[in-house]
Amino acid sequence: MSATDRRKLIDQSIRFLQHPTVRDTPLSEKLKFLEKKGLTSQETSIALKEYEEAVSNRANQIAASMTGMKSGSRLLDRVGVIVGGLSDFGYLVSLRLSQEGAKISILDLIASKAIGKQYEADWKIFYGESYDWDFLDGTFTTIARQFGRIDFIVNCIPVPNIPMQRIFESDTTIQDMFVGTAAHATFLSCKRAIQQMTQQKGTICGRILNITSVPIKHPSRASLEAAVITHLTRYIATEYGSNGILCNSIAANSTFLPVVSASGLNHAPSSDNVNYGEDATNIVLHFVSDQIQCTKGVNVLLDKIA
Repeated sequence: MSATDRRKLIDQSIRFLQHPTVRDTPLSEKLKFLEKKGLTSQETSIALKEYEEAVSNRANQIAASMTGMKSGSRLLDRVGVIVGGLSDFGYLVSLRLSQEGAKISILDLIASKAIGKQYEADWKIFYGESYDWDFLDGTFTTIARQFGRIDFIVNCIPVPNIPMQRIFESDTTIQDMFVGTAAHATFLSCKRAIQQMTQQKGTICGRILNITSVPIKHPSRASLEAAVITHLTRYIATEYGSNGILCNSIAANSTFLPVVSASGLNHAPSSDNVNYGEDATNIVLHFVSDQIQCTKGVNVLLDKIA
């Protein structure tokens, strides 16, 4: 096969990795596909590198489109923690809230490091597993010690696309995946947030916002995860609302949220993508700002109706 044909094979593989039903699959599955396509180890490295660069560039395109939004001071000097704040929609949330003057701390995976670069200087970023209690506990302690309090928590942990299996064929690992890593991480983050916020003074001692999105692939599993998080939100609102904690949630269909991916790399983000991103991040801003004084246990559904 000529060098030109080999390059075409690499480009074809990159386009496949960009497909909505593939981009969130585990790396092991991506590697298996590239191997089946006949790529050498060197060509596989090139394909993955160019794919990651494409994802980063696309994210920066959408973020740049949103920087024209009017900034204000609705969160001036407020201390916020965003779990999953470098991943997909979470990155746009981090950007929007920091535009309003919030002091943002982000917890996310090291693998998400390539998503956003130009605004990281203003954020305190902690890399680790969001479903690791020791990591969450230590990080929240560090943030609270530095700033004296934590005003709001946004849990925006991506729901991974993990293939479903029949229940009677599942093992412990599959059970854990079925229950959901995003739901597990959200539960632990809420638990640690409650511990912190109940120690803080004020009529409203803290706000918690849980965000879930249903991916294009395996929506039934993601719906289960979203249901768990919605139930958790209502439980916290009921049990801790009297303590001054306002907990609400947003459930977004993936067709509503702007796709922060490599698809459409050579084109500017569509106006719909940018507008939906503005709408969604403004709703997040609304729930973590002083505009919300007593609302708790609410689940807002964001869905794109054709």
